[in-house]
Amino acid sequence: MELMASLNQIELVAKEKRSIIDGPLIYRLLYLNIIIALETYLGDSFSAIVLNKRPYLERFVSHSTHLREKQISLSDIFKRAKTIETDVRGFINGISWHDLANVAKIYKQAFGLTLPDIPDTIRTGIKLRHDIVHRNGKTPEGQEQTWKKEQIATLKAAVQSFATEIELMLKALPEDADAPPKKEEF
Repeated sequence: MELMASLNQIELVAKEKRSIIDGPLIYRLLYLNIIIALETYLGDSFSAIVLNKRPYLERFVSHSTHLREKQISLSDIFKRAKTIETDVRGFINGISWHDLANVAKIYKQAFGLTLPDIPDTIRTGIKLRHDIVHRNGKTPEGQEQTWKKEQIATLKAAVQSFATEIELMLKALPEDADAPPKKEEF
C-alpha cells in the first residue's frame, strides 16, 4: 500500500535531527503530509475500484445522491453511456477526501461498507490540516501552533491503523457489487 510507504518516509524524516530554525517548519509540514497521504489513499483506493470494476461503477452511479439525480434525455443516452467513466472520474476528482463524513457516505454508496469510526487523533489532524493550509499553522485567533515528533508519530499510528482497517474491508469486497463482503477475511 503506497500510503504505508509515505507514512514510513514521513517517520524517517521526522526522526532526523532538526535545528531550532527548520524544525518547526519541517514538523508542521510532516504533520500535514500525513493527512494528505490519507486523503490520497482514500481517493486512490476508491478510484481504483470504481473505475476498474464495472459492477462498482454501476453501483456507485445508481447509489450516489449526486450522480443518480442527473437527468439524461433519451436522445442523449447512448452518448452519455460512452462518457460515464469520464463523468464519474471528474466527480471523484472533485471530492474533498479529508471530509471523512462525506468519504464514509460515498464508500457506503459505492461499496456498501461502513467505514471504521474516525479516531479523535485523525479528527484533530484534519482540523489542524485546515489551520496549516489556510493559516500557515495559526489558530483562527491568530495564535502560532507548533508540532513535535510525538504528535507526528501519534497521528501516523492512527492513520496507519484506520487505513489498514479500510484496506481489509476493500480486499474483502466480492466481485459482484451486490453481494455482501466476504466476512472471513476480516
